[in-house]
Amino acid sequence: MRGLLVLILLAFSFVVYGQIINFPDPTFKWALVNTKCVDTDGDGTSDSDADINDDGEIDMSEAADVASFIFEVNNIASLDGMNNFLNLQNLKLHNLPFLKKLEFRHLKNLVHLTCNFTPSLKSIKLDSLPVFKNLHIYDSSLDTLLLGKLESLDSLFIHETKLKTISVDSLVLTKLTFSDNFFLKNIQLNNLERLESLEIRRNRLLEELNYSGKENLKS
Repeated sequence: MRGLLVLILLAFSFVVYGQIINFPDPTFKWALVNTKCVDTDGDGTSDSDADINDDGEIDMSEAADVASFIFEVNNIASLDGMNNFLNLQNLKLHNLPFLKKLEFRHLKNLVHLTCNFTPSLKSIKLDSLPVFKNLHIYDSSLDTLLLGKLESLDSLFIHETKLKTISVDSLVLTKLTFSDNFFLKNIQLNNLERLESLEIRRNRLLEELNYSGKENLKS
């Protein structure tokens, strides 16, 4: 009986790790399978695709091997399916003109997210990312930013977005930058007891800034 149980567990593990992941956006899947989008050695340069066995698909075992993604100059419109890359630590998105939203939950190893030159990106929702530390947003149409359970978020950089209001409450941030957000009117920063550096500049429509937290900030 015990031997049968072991066989069943092994079979279940094989099925799970061999499961093919569905990617609704065919351009995203094409990029995973056909372009150098994986940084395998952590040097900041992509050097491999994600399709290790060259079968034209991405399965759970292949997804588990990815720690760092870099997508540059691509027509990807959706990253739905990214939440299957459970060991992902770093994600860099650069010059993706058609990407409209990002929503990541329960990526327990994600640490860094960078979004540069994503002009159609309007919404970012991050939740239940226990070791997530750095969010960098530069030049997007972002008007919705929802930060859920991000107990480790240390640095937030927001530059050239369409956000009208920003509320950051009870996070462990040490560095915070808002610059050139020309639609931004209201900033609420509450209970930021660890904040060391706060930079707010060239937000031309800014009307209200409320801050409670650490005194004697660097700027």
